[in-house]
Amino acid sequence: MRCPRPHLGRLLLAAGVFWVSAATVLAQPAPIPRDGKKLPERSLPASAAQSVPWDELPQPARDPVRRIIEQPTLSASGPVEEFTGHGPMYLWLLDHPDRAAQAWRRLGAPCLDIADRGQGRFGWSDQQGSDLSWETVYRSGEMRIWYAEGRARPGLLLPPLGVRAVVVLRHGERLDAQGRPRLYHQADLFLQTDSKTAGLMARLIGPTAPRLTEQCVTQLELFFSALTCYLNRHPERAEVLFFGERPLGWLPREDGTLTVVSCPWAVEQ
Repeated sequence: MRCPRPHLGRLLLAAGVFWVSAATVLAQPAPIPRDGKKLPERSLPASAAQSVPWDELPQPARDPVRRIIEQPTLSASGPVEEFTGHGPMYLWLLDHPDRAAQAWRRLGAPCLDIADRGQGRFGWSDQQGSDLSWETVYRSGEMRIWYAEGRARPGLLLPPLGVRAVVVLRHGERLDAQGRPRLYHQADLFLQTDSKTAGLMARLIGPTAPRLTEQCVTQLELFFSALTCYLNRHPERAEVLFFGERPLGWLPREDGTLTVVSCPWAVEQ
């Protein structure tokens, strides 16, 4: 089997995913070994909204996240996806989407340029007036919750649209039918805009909005799972894909000498 490779596109913020888009179908990329499959029939025990540990969310994010989840303009759930990979590597990718995007570009897939904006925030912008940032507002061994906000311009002749979004990603590890360990995850997206923006979205994409939103969630899952699967098959490529030609194990000191460091994902989370 071969790892699925996500079609990483240019932009569909109106359909609601931060760094992955199904708006544009790209040229066929080079194949990546596949070792995973989608299992939509094996749902997780509770809905994303029921799974959110509200009391553990930081106070500034709790109310905005609740409003978006309870009153979304659009929402969609991705399939439960199982795949082979190194657990610490997968968790490291969740916390470093900028490095994941860079790895995809080095593998030949057109991908948005994600910037680390410091203090746990990531984002991207373009010359058309789009600017979106997100942060992890909850992190555990089984869940990530991302909160995003910003503005996106879906076309040159259209004004920027205000968007707020929440992604609840549930993940873990379990045994397959043969008793082998497998990683799994499933994402839920909740997108909220003001009423004026919602009306414009309806005119722009009409009845295709739910389907496009679902495609975006699926692409978001593949953004992490397919790369984890690929690096499980080719761990020797991780350093070059994430950090360029210089070996990851050597970093410069202030005095100009080099010091040896361990791979960040080699440390158990």
